[in-house]
Amino acid sequence: MISGNTRITGTSVLWGEVYATDNVWIDNSEISQGAYISDSVTIHDSLVYGQCRIFGHALIDQHSMIVAAQGLTPDHQLLLQIYDRARVSASRIVHQAQIYGDAVVRYAFIEHRAEVFDFASVEGNEENNVWLCDCAKVYGHAQVKAGIEEDAIPTIHYSSQVAEYA
Repeated sequence: MISGNTRITGTSVLWGEVYATDNVWIDNSEISQGAYISDSVTIHDSLVYGQCRIFGHALIDQHSMIVAAQGLTPDHQLLLQIYDRARVSASRIVHQAQIYGDAVVRYAFIEHRAEVFDFASVEGNEENNVWLCDCAKVYGHAQVKAGIEEDAIPTIHYSSQVAEYA
């Protein structure tokens, strides 16, 4: 269902019970399988697949892949969510991950129930992605950055937390 002032531009494809409402802008993207997108979200050159919630002023761009999947963790009902003013660029966000606040995620792979929030920054590069998985959290003003050397790939997993000004 498309409603409100939703703009769909470029070569965009929406299918499979997608909801786009309010002031959403979808450009050159594929959205499918129960994604619910609202408020003032912008999705550019990216893929959103599965039952997830993207809302607020979130921005998803640079060929990001958002692939929601429930039931892979003990919290079967948790939806993948990206919201507030979060920005996701050139990244893969999957399963039930949560990205929110003023978080910036660039060149990263974030999966399971991992979270990035507040003013946190998780930034890889064209050579190396940052990997967050399981129940890992990056928050506050924390920054996790990949190097450019071979195998300079930060990996944060299990219940690890990177917080405050780390």
